[in-house]
Amino acid sequence: ASIGDGASIGNGVSIGNGVSIGNRASIGNRASIGNGVSIGNGVSIGNGVSIGNGASIGDGAKYNAGDWLFVFGPQGPNNMLATVVWSVENRELQWWVGCRHAKTTEQMLEKIEREHGATAHGDDYRHAVQCVVNHPGLARAIACATKKEA
Repeated sequence: ASIGDGASIGNGVSIGNGVSIGNRASIGNRASIGNGVSIGNGVSIGNGVSIGNGASIGDGAKYNAGDWLFVFGPQGPNNMLATVVWSVENRELQWWVGCRHAKTTEQMLEKIEREHGATAHGDDYRHAVQCVVNHPGLARAIACATKKEA
């Protein structure tokens, strides 16, 4: 594993082979990180979070237990992985594609139109957005968070 400058790693963390952790990343207690994971600069991963093998979490991403995480790809002309998080804290989807961050789904769709327009890559990205927005796991995460608040 390679760990960047200023990264902090909590007690009881398990880190698999080939993991790369960016500068100033923070990983909470008892987090489990699978083999071949890439975690970008400034990422915050909460206590008890589990990240599966081969996942890529873009720069500045924040993920806590109870949040919903979806990673897909490779995608687009540069074959990048995309990371999407619905957080209990923010109550919206946040998108990362490579090092590009689009906070909302609307901003992601605007970036797709601006950067890819009516191309095959644009079509693929728009389809991926619709798959994420309509994913039953996302609906369950939102319902679970709402139920806990009641």
